[in-house]
This record gives sequence, structure tokens and C-alpha cells, in this order.
Amino acid sequence: VFAPKSKNGKTVSKFITFDFDFEKLKYAQKAVTKVIEILEKEFGIEEEYILVNYSGNKGYHLSLFFTEYIDIRVLRQFYSLVLFFSGYNTREIEFRPTNVQGVKLPLSKHPLTKEKSAFVNPYTFEKISDYAMMNVKKLERDEFSEMIRVEVYPKYKNDPYFTTKKKINFTGDLANILD
Repeated sequence: VFAPKSKNGKTVSKFITFDFDFEKLKYAQKAVTKVIEILEKEFGIEEEYILVNYSGNKGYHLSLFFTEYIDIRVLRQFYSLVLFFSGYNTREIEFRPTNVQGVKLPLSKHPLTKEKSAFVNPYTFEKISDYAMMNVKKLERDEFSEMIRVEVYPKYKNDPYFTTKKKINFTGDLANILD
């Protein structure tokens, strides 16, 4: 699944996926756990909004879904915020979807291992029902922007390390959802 172009030519998406690929699953699980802690602690995103699935090879996909399309540049800034808090880098946790890099559909077979991907409990990594996706709540666009405005923006907007070294742009793309 790729991110489509909107009528005004911007690349948009109704979801964001963090793609965790590590040599060993235990390292991917540790990273997923860390990102979930960040989503809960820094952004107030509860478990009912988080969907995790085993990719069928050496990692996991963690996805959040939205009720409306959001500019991919804003989602990429959100991804950068999460990486900043986690200490992981873009090789360990990749951003999806883009207009050139999609996400493999859940419950499909991995092209190399032929192993079926599966939804997993985000805390135990035990396989759960194939219907788990039906129970995941979608974040409202306003709710999502409020999480950033209230939980993150005030704490870090003037931190020079945060805004320059990590290239988080509170005044550019991310400001689109803060105003």
C-alpha cells in the first residue's frame, strides 16, 4: 500500500507505519516496546489506537490510523519526533508509507520467507486474531494535532539540540497541524 496524491498534489495518508527490521526478533521487539512507551508517554496515544503485526521475516510493523488524510510531510515529522525520543535511527525503524515505498498488506506472505504475517499483542508479541485490525481505533485529525500541541510542542519548541541536530521543524510542516 502506497501513499496517494491528493487533489491538490500533496502526498497524503490515512495511516503511518513504523517498520522495524533487526537481525534478531528480540531486538525488534525491544524497539517496538520502546516506541509504544513513547507513543503512550509523550503523545498520550493509548493501546486501542496501536496495531502491531509481525512482518513474516525479521521485524514488525506498528501502525496508527487516522479518520482523515494527513499530509505525509506532517507524518514524517511525527515519525522524526518518535525517533528522537526513542534513540533509534532511520535504518532501524523506517517510515511508511510514501509514494515510492509502500507497506506490505497485513496477513500476506512475506516474499522471501513465504511466512504469513500476523497481528500480535503489542506487549507480549503473541499472535492474536486475524480480525484484530477491525478493533483498532482511528485517531481524529484534531485529536492527533492536539496530542502534539499539548504534549510535545511546549516542552521542546525552544530546545536547540532538538530542533537543529535532529532536524525537527516545529515552524514548517509540523506547524500545519499545530495552528
